[in-house]
Amino acid sequence: CPHRPAFRDATREVTFAQLNGLACGLAARLRHDGVAPGDRVAVLVDDSVWVAVSVLGVLIAGAVVVPLDPRHPAPFRAAVLDSAGVSRIVTSFRDVRPEWAQIPAVVASDPGDEPSMDTSEPDLPRSADAAWSGRRLAFLVHDAGSALRPVAQVHDLDRVLGAALAAGTALRLNAGDDCVVTRPAT
Repeated sequence: CPHRPAFRDATREVTFAQLNGLACGLAARLRHDGVAPGDRVAVLVDDSVWVAVSVLGVLIAGAVVVPLDPRHPAPFRAAVLDSAGVSRIVTSFRDVRPEWAQIPAVVASDPGDEPSMDTSEPDLPRSADAAWSGRRLAFLVHDAGSALRPVAQVHDLDRVLGAALAAGTALRLNAGDDCVVTRPAT
C-alpha cells in the first residue's frame, strides 16, 4: 500500500510512496554527482526519516552503504572514512566536519526543502525492488576492532534481506502489520 506510513520520526511521517520518491531522488542526485555502482557512500544522518531515505537512496544508486554514527568520536569516523574508501557522504548535518572536509557531501534535507532531482537517468532503477536485483555487497559496517582501529564487517544484500525476513517471521508479522523499532536513549 503506497499510502501507508513507512517511517515515522519525532516530527514527521512518510508513506511508502514518499519514501520511494525521496530515495529515488537521492539516488538520482548521487548518480548525477558521479557515484557509480559499487562506490562506497557514507551515511551520517540524525535520527529522522533521512535514515531510511539515505540508506535506500544509496542502495538504489547501486552504491555500498557505509553507516557512520554521529555519536562516535571524530577520529574514529575519520578512520572509517579512510578505511572504507568513501567517495561521497550523505548527511543531515549542514556543517562541514574536519574528518570529511575533503569528501564531497550531499546534504539530506527536510522533505519539501530538497532541490528538484531529475530521476530520468535511463539506467537508474525506479524503486528499491528494482535496485536490489542481482546485488551482493550492500553494507560495510565498522566496529572498533583492536586498538580502536575500525574493522569492516561486510554484509551482502541477500543476507540483510534474509535476516529481515527471518525477524518478520519470528515476530509473526504479516503484510500490512506495523512494526515499531526504537533505539534506547543514550
